[in-house]
Amino acid sequence: MAAEEGHSEVVALLLKSGASLEATDHSQTPLHWAASKGHIEVVELLLKSGAPVEKADKFGVAALHWAASEGRAAVAEKLISAGTKVEATTGDGQTPLFKAAFYGHVSVVEQLLKSGASVEARDSFGQTPLFDAAERGCVSVVEQLLKSGASVGAQSENGKTPLHAAAWNGQAEVVEKLIAAGAKVDATNGAGETAYDLAKNEGLISTDDASDEKRGSFKQFRSVPVGRLEWEIGAWKGVSYGGLVNSHAAFPAADPGDDETAETTASKWSSGLEKQLDPPRGGRRGPGAAASRDAVDPAGGHDVDAEELHQSLKELPRDCPRCIAKGSVTVAAVVPVPRLSAIGVWVKPRCAQFIRMGSGSSSAYELTKEEEAALDKALVQAPTLRKKEKELKASADKSKKLEEEVTTLRKESQELQAVADQSKEEASTLRKQVKELQAVPAVSTDSEKHPSDPSTEPKLASPKSFQAAVAEKLATEADKAAAGDWSGNIVEAAENGDLAAVRHFLRVDSGGLYGRTSLLHAAGNGHVEVVELLLTSGASVHAKGKCSETALHWAAQKDHCAVVEKLISAGAKVDAADCEGDTALHTAANHGCAFVVEKLISAKAKVDATNYEGKTALPLAAEHSDERFVSVSFPEKGPMPDPMLFTDCHIKVVELLLTAAASVETKDKLGHTALHFAMEKGNVAMVEKLISAKAKVDAVDCEGVTALHHAALKGHCAVVEQLITSGAKVDAVDSFGQRPLHMAASVRGHVSVVELLLKSGASVQATNDRGNTALHFAAMDGDSAMVEKLISAGAEVDAANKNGCGWGQLCGFGDRGDGGSTALHLATLLRHNAVVEKLISARAKVDVADEYSNTALHFAAATGDTALVQQLISAGAKVEAADRNGETPLLWASEEDEVEVVELLLKSGASLEVQNDNGDTALYGAAREGHCAVVEKLISAGAKVDASGFQGRTSLLRAAGNGHIEVVELLLKSGASVEAQNDNGDTALHWAARNGFKAVAEKLISAGAKVDASGFQGWTPLLWAAGNGCVEVVELLLKSGASVEAKTNAGDTALHWAVFNDRGAVVEKLISVEAKMDAANNFGNTALHLAAREGHSALVEKLISAGASVDANNNFGGTPLAYAAGSGHSDAVELLLKSGASVDGKSSDGDTALHEAARSGCTTVVEQLIAAKTKMDTANNFGETPYDLAKKGGNQKLMDLLKPAVDDPPITK
Repeated sequence: MAAEEGHSEVVALLLKSGASLEATDHSQTPLHWAASKGHIEVVELLLKSGAPVEKADKFGVAALHWAASEGRAAVAEKLISAGTKVEATTGDGQTPLFKAAFYGHVSVVEQLLKSGASVEARDSFGQTPLFDAAERGCVSVVEQLLKSGASVGAQSENGKTPLHAAAWNGQAEVVEKLIAAGAKVDATNGAGETAYDLAKNEGLISTDDASDEKRGSFKQFRSVPVGRLEWEIGAWKGVSYGGLVNSHAAFPAADPGDDETAETTASKWSSGLEKQLDPPRGGRRGPGAAASRDAVDPAGGHDVDAEELHQSLKELPRDCPRCIAKGSVTVAAVVPVPRLSAIGVWVKPRCAQFIRMGSGSSSAYELTKEEEAALDKALVQAPTLRKKEKELKASADKSKKLEEEVTTLRKESQELQAVADQSKEEASTLRKQVKELQAVPAVSTDSEKHPSDPSTEPKLASPKSFQAAVAEKLATEADKAAAGDWSGNIVEAAENGDLAAVRHFLRVDSGGLYGRTSLLHAAGNGHVEVVELLLTSGASVHAKGKCSETALHWAAQKDHCAVVEKLISAGAKVDAADCEGDTALHTAANHGCAFVVEKLISAKAKVDATNYEGKTALPLAAEHSDERFVSVSFPEKGPMPDPMLFTDCHIKVVELLLTAAASVETKDKLGHTALHFAMEKGNVAMVEKLISAKAKVDAVDCEGVTALHHAALKGHCAVVEQLITSGAKVDAVDSFGQRPLHMAASVRGHVSVVELLLKSGASVQATNDRGNTALHFAAMDGDSAMVEKLISAGAEVDAANKNGCGWGQLCGFGDRGDGGSTALHLATLLRHNAVVEKLISARAKVDVADEYSNTALHFAAATGDTALVQQLISAGAKVEAADRNGETPLLWASEEDEVEVVELLLKSGASLEVQNDNGDTALYGAAREGHCAVVEKLISAGAKVDASGFQGRTSLLRAAGNGHIEVVELLLKSGASVEAQNDNGDTALHWAARNGFKAVAEKLISAGAKVDASGFQGWTPLLWAAGNGCVEVVELLLKSGASVEAKTNAGDTALHWAVFNDRGAVVEKLISVEAKMDAANNFGNTALHLAAREGHSALVEKLISAGASVDANNNFGGTPLAYAAGSGHSDAVELLLKSGASVDGKSSDGDTALHEAARSGCTTVVEQLIAAKTKMDTANNFGETPYDLAKKGGNQKLMDLLKPAVDDPPITK
């Protein structure tokens, strides 16, 4: 771990502690890992300590191979200087040079060649490093190898050359390098194929260019991803690797399905190919990848025995039926399938006549019966794939390596046996302890009496279930010890390189996870013997974890009484607090550990100690009590029952604390007493204990809440009765005016509590600070039984709450439901139909309005609940009731897209043409929101499509302005006027254009809308679209004949507004239709004036390029240069000066551009103008020079720039 992560200091510490240099992980030593990751310091440290530099893993890969594969040049140099062999070979005969060449690490290649690595070394397949570099497209490595004398014409066992390798993998640049180095383009492999043939068959050369004259050229290569593995290239081209097999073996199915292309089928095959076939040459995923001995039949799906596969390899014919006369074809692997005649052959290179596969498709030659018989016969009679000598040599090498591994394993086995023997002894001891523990009686002796009743009450003892749990835990630890299954945090520390942590874990008080020491862990798990051993060994009993918890905290929390006793006797501080202020007593009380609480109290623990929340141990115990434990009491004799069956341990803890004089009235920081906390679980026995101890039943917290409030809210009826019997006030009021009855009514199902409170005198009409009664709460919660109970008790059904209740905001209606609401309003708003029915039956007024004049029907219409709407209408609700904005339920439903409610209201007589205070109708509201179905319903019911609303807008204008194309189409079909104008004279097209809704604008134009209609202040749709940058709408309007020179009442054209708002795309469009560059508005400003003044330098450049006059004067004599200078836009100034703008042009006041720059205080622009040779001493009509203006502005820097002009100025006017 440490070597892999490069933690040199940890490595040094571990070596010093006796760590083995030859320890292996997947047969790889620390030196392998450090070399592969490039950790040079760790490599040096390991070598100095005697790490075996030549040791190889089970694949024959040494550290140098790893360094070469990962491109670690510095590590390679260090290993070579340490004496490692540069010619060491892996299981497939590859030297480190092969690895560096394959992965393209040119610096490592150079290093190895300088150290004597052979450039002509051959692997098990007869290939040299040049083959690998060529295949992978590593141009720089190819050049280096050729420069070092690599043979460009070298041939492998199957006759392949480096040129074949490069061509077949689509490495065009490498092909050019090899041809330039003298590679023979007509060289053939064992199948008689040239490199050109391979590239053509792979689809890497266009068939249109595959003429005989171009056979020596590879210019037509299709690009293949560089650095891909062979099977990845095949998947990329849509075929299995190397043109694998005929159609029976190439794909998982015999033929692609109708809905599946050959390319996707091939992709599925290639994704599983690596698992099914051995990659050629032992695999290329990494330096140690080994070939698998098993294969899976992709057609049949059955496993193939390794020996059967290798026998098939030996018996496979070297040639296909059509190529017997052409020479041998070397076979790299075989895929068995159910039919012998469907044997698929993975060849490299392929026999093009046997397997014809192009890019993205596959096809296979169909064997004749004669050929099939010949193939079957050939399989039996074929010569062996490799010569017997090579097989014997490989077998001998393998045997030698196996002998070495056996020797190592024997040594490791002896070491492990010694550890196992020791572990068995420890396991025997632990099991003995288990038996002793199981033999311990469950109840203590009579001599140990409970302090509350020394004469009769037995002492609490651990139940059998606890003993069994401990026994099981110890047995598990014994099994772990026997198996030698040990781990520790020191491993994680070593992996993370934490030197301080490694040293820390070597000490008895070392901190592990969350800073907890071994003592804390042992105490928390109840291992008393371990605790005793650690304490004897010097472990600190006061050690703390990250949260300042001690071992005593953990033992107390887990109810390990014996450990607690041991820690106390060792001097543990019983009142030590953790980071939250909790002592061990807090923890034990919280978890109901009565035995531990008793021990801690006996050890003088402070029973009223408070944590950071102000809680003592008493409220913690009271909070977690559960009344399901009440029925069974402690037995007088015999073993204890299961803890889940006997009386609540928390009650026993409370008894112990009260006996020890714990204060029952202590409050936490929120003012809660133990009695408040007891309400959480509603344990009657717990409440009784506290009340018997004189707890105040009406004690209030910081918000005025009593225990009765809590009990009512939780629905603990028995506790409510107990509190009332003990004198609790049934109408106690908290800080918000809430009473216990309100609390109970607000939660569905607490009817019995409500009934009990009412019987005890609680006021049914009482309101809280916001005017809500218990009926409001019940209606809002939807509890019809609760509502019925309150009504029968005399609750006023039409009582209204106060403004500011927030129900409207809560339900999404804003201030339309935020005050003056009755129970009917709230029930309707929240769609509680059953409650609405109960209230109507109780004669609730259906038309009563809230403070915003909303009726229940308004809320029902907005929610879309037709049943509620019908219910209210049937009860007499007015369909024409208007809210404070003049809106009826029909308008609400229309705006909320509730088409069924709209239909129901119309059938019930709702008026179509009723308007709100803005003059809007239901149709207008629906059109504005884009509710097409509602619009259609209203129109079919007779709504006027051209009725005008707010500011004279029609429904068409509002729908167009919001881009609701479907509504626009519907309105137009229904006869809406396309030329209707609002009070400002704008049409629907104006609104669509200004907001950029092209589709709507197109629809309106096709309906006859005038593209040059003049609206507000003379604005046309084109002016709006241009000013807002809606380029698509601008294009549409121009194509539809809109005038590009149309002006507003102020004389501005579309170009003026596009420039002013910096709409570059629109400006380009307007320039392309020859908009006038020098058109002036009523102030004489051209578009260039505006661009210069606003600092839109990109537009300044566009306008100048389009022919805009750089010296145009406006009505005040101002030029674009003066405007840019006065606004401090140096980029625009530079563009104008470069374009020949007059630097000394004057305005009607006699100001030059320099005057304007000095007045604005822009130093950069002043410097630009001075550099342009402007006259610095010119005075304006008021006798002021630029210097005077700079002086007036108090700008010293400008004064310094302009001062030379006033040393002896010839004033000119």
